[in-house]
Amino acid sequence: MRETSRRAEIAADDRFTVIVDDDPTGTQSVSDVDVILRPGRAAFDAAAAHRSVFVLSNSRALPEGEAAALVAGIARTAEAAARAAGRSLRLVLRGDSTLRGHVFAEVDAVSPGTPVLFVPAFVDGGRFTEDGVHRLRTPSGPVPVAETEFARDPVFGYTSPDMAGWVREVGGGRRHTVTVPLSRLRSRGPDAVADALASAGPDAVVIPDCVTESDVLAIAAGLVCAERRGARVQVRCAASLAAALAGLTTRPLDRVAVPPPGRVLVVCGSFTEASTRQLRALDGLWERRVELPVAPRAGDDRALAGAVRERLTEDGRALLATDRTPGHDRVPAAPALLMETLVATVRHLATEVDLVVAKGGITSARLATDALEATSARVRGQILPGVPVWDLRTPRGHPAYVVVPGNVGTDGTLRHILAQVGP
Repeated sequence: MRETSRRAEIAADDRFTVIVDDDPTGTQSVSDVDVILRPGRAAFDAAAAHRSVFVLSNSRALPEGEAAALVAGIARTAEAAARAAGRSLRLVLRGDSTLRGHVFAEVDAVSPGTPVLFVPAFVDGGRFTEDGVHRLRTPSGPVPVAETEFARDPVFGYTSPDMAGWVREVGGGRRHTVTVPLSRLRSRGPDAVADALASAGPDAVVIPDCVTESDVLAIAAGLVCAERRGARVQVRCAASLAAALAGLTTRPLDRVAVPPPGRVLVVCGSFTEASTRQLRALDGLWERRVELPVAPRAGDDRALAGAVRERLTEDGRALLATDRTPGHDRVPAAPALLMETLVATVRHLATEVDLVVAKGGITSARLATDALEATSARVRGQILPGVPVWDLRTPRGHPAYVVVPGNVGTDGTLRHILAQVGP
């Protein structure tokens, strides 16, 4: 009953909610919502007739200054569209649940001098904050995210195990953390968050503990309450809070419906160790994979596309992956060149596949927008917790698209997805 009343309180806030997604994985917990992949004014004007929309910035793939400028431009366009539609805007910055990204640069770009509500919890994916430490559930038990491979990211790495230390580390020392312990959140509910936000100064980062979906709803309701009291707050969060604020829920799917002939292309650009294990579990596909060399050359894309086409003709399925030779499982010296070759290869195959399964957030963004030339997408639901299925809108139709985050899944995730593909 308490959760129902909190959902109703959130739903009563009729602002136009725009979730700016720094890669395509923010739709991990939602269904029946559009994703703007090319954020022009016309797309926002159309979206303003609805309660919420996601917009892909892919800003995690950009240098900090470019990311901030892009997100600021998206915010201005969204605000203009909301104003023209006679609506108020809520802008949510959705980011990674393992604490990577241009977190504070993007916050400053859209709402300088505003307190930040930061909620990196992604409940469906086993990422939660407790006792001021952000953790990830693993087969051997929860571990601080600072102890995982994601904290060793070559661009967004960090060492601080607790959130207060992380804010100091990545926030340049200017910001301070206000925590809301789990005991307070659960005893006082939304009021605990509302009070923290209402009293927060301009350099404050309010980080509530968050472990369950009920906690997410309490935080969302607390934000609504604080804003009704007049507090100005900028939200930066992972998928769970974004979904709650947008009034959306997940829809588990038991299969990925694909029209005949059902040609499936799996593409992996993610370099995480978890991604490599998922690829190896594909057995026959792994053995017959087409692999991008770590140092591609001009023209490689056509030869690679030819090899993939041969696999599709023979097997109906193909795997295209970046080099997995031992020692090459981290980001190469020229990642931009590697990504451009990957995109160009898939572009040659755009009309020859019925489903693309993309592993890696940045990979998913570039393939959808630049290889398949999609302008927007519709989220069907989730084939696994944290793994959304989209219908892309492209000049050539509406191919199915599975977004598999680089930091999500067990060793059998890709194998399970492919087992659920059918007409």
